[in-house]
Amino acid sequence: MSDHDAIYPEDRVSAQTSLAPLCFRILLMSALAPVFCPGCSDPDPAFAGTGNRARTATYLSVSAPGAEPSGIRSLDLFFYNDDKLQRLDAYQRMEGSVLTAAVGASRSGNKILAVLANQPPESYDWASAGSLEALRSQSLRLKEEDPAHPRMSALLPVRAGTPAPVTLLSPLARIEVSSLRCDFSERTYRDEVLRDVRIYLTNVNAGFPLLCDTVPPPREILHAGRLKPADLADFQHPGMLVDTLPQPVGLQPCHPGTVLYCYPNAVAETGPGAPPTRLVVEGKLQGKVCYYPLDIGRTPDSDAAVLPGRTYRYDLTFTRRGSDDPEDSLEPGAVLSTLNVIPWTDRGETVIPF
Repeated sequence: MSDHDAIYPEDRVSAQTSLAPLCFRILLMSALAPVFCPGCSDPDPAFAGTGNRARTATYLSVSAPGAEPSGIRSLDLFFYNDDKLQRLDAYQRMEGSVLTAAVGASRSGNKILAVLANQPPESYDWASAGSLEALRSQSLRLKEEDPAHPRMSALLPVRAGTPAPVTLLSPLARIEVSSLRCDFSERTYRDEVLRDVRIYLTNVNAGFPLLCDTVPPPREILHAGRLKPADLADFQHPGMLVDTLPQPVGLQPCHPGTVLYCYPNAVAETGPGAPPTRLVVEGKLQGKVCYYPLDIGRTPDSDAAVLPGRTYRYDLTFTRRGSDDPEDSLEPGAVLSTLNVIPWTDRGETVIPF
């Protein structure tokens, strides 16, 4: 089967429409569908005389801010009719180590194109993607994410046959710790260092809409309040949420290279059921465990918020002992923090031209 095969749900006879949910690959075998590839200039003649509306090839140029071309290993294209019902008109999946072209096959006319990147094969059946509303109801799971190949999506109106730019967006946020140091010079323990250091995220949003054009409140929280190893048991990449430093942190700046990832959490106020996502540095000072929790995104001028497609880069200096519990507040001045929030688009877009 070609990676550029497409399905056209409206081609199925009425008896077939009652067989929901059907795997798209089964539908591919039963549907009359053309095969498109770079250089195919006229797909319509294969359907001459069938009584069906003309098929059209739509050429897509794809950009993925913050991702390398090798980070896109699959594309799923869903063409929905741009009308009141927004039913699926055609579906196509492309796979490859580096996708350098995207050609969508659909009937002619106005469409709404949903593009998904790096979704596992066999992810969708007729019930889950037969309409744009059904596709919108699907969710991503943080435990299934791979930072090297992040799940991405785009949703845009297109006119079949007209070249269209597609900007893929990832719901992930990147949390970086650029530097750490301890300056206890004004304390009785001025010569101490922070040992057995772990850096992790708490109050992490576990899921996010498949089409990441909204930021709803979290429905499920991982590491609620503190690090819970059981929450990482079925993570494909547990290093997304926790990092361990091999050396202690002292007066000289340490550059740990810690990069963590999480889904957005735009909670503006703390309270039961609505905790902000936190960056926690844990370590032992004079043999006793202490914690330095920071609400990600919080500054003197703004509330805590983790938004998609952004890097939150921290430089941290600890000036006194941390709290006894990761949910407790720090004493004023316990941490001197510098935060830079960098939209991934500022790093330059990786353009995949056709």
